[in-house]
Formats: sequence, C-alpha cells, structure tokens
Amino acid sequence: MTNEVVEYLGKEYLKVYVSSPPDDGKANGELKKLLASRFGIARSKVQILSGEKSRYKKIELAK
Repeated sequence: MTNEVVEYLGKEYLKVYVSSPPDDGKANGELKKLLASRFGIARSKVQILSGEKSRYKKIELAK
C-alpha cells in the first residue's frame, strides 16, 4: 500500500491511506507529511486536533 489521498468526501472530509503502522505515532507522522505535501504547506502547519489514536481524525491545516 502506498501513501495517498484517495478520495474527497464532501468539502471537509478526505479518505487517506498511509503505509506506516500506528505504533509510536508513525502513522500520524506519515499522515502529516502526506497532507503537508498534498496542500503545499510545511509539516509543522498540520495539526491533529482530535483522534490521535483513532482512524478518524480532525485535522487543522494552517497557512
């Protein structure tokens, strides 16, 4: 499996796949990296607001 944003589900939702395991926050780090790249922002501008240990997360992208 590759890291990719596969589908926009409405205006505020994305379906994303990451290949890293959820151990020690690796998947969250990969998610931040992927979203930062996708939206052309620094990785530090991607914040997980809720769902740190869940499949469903609330993310904030700052400019």
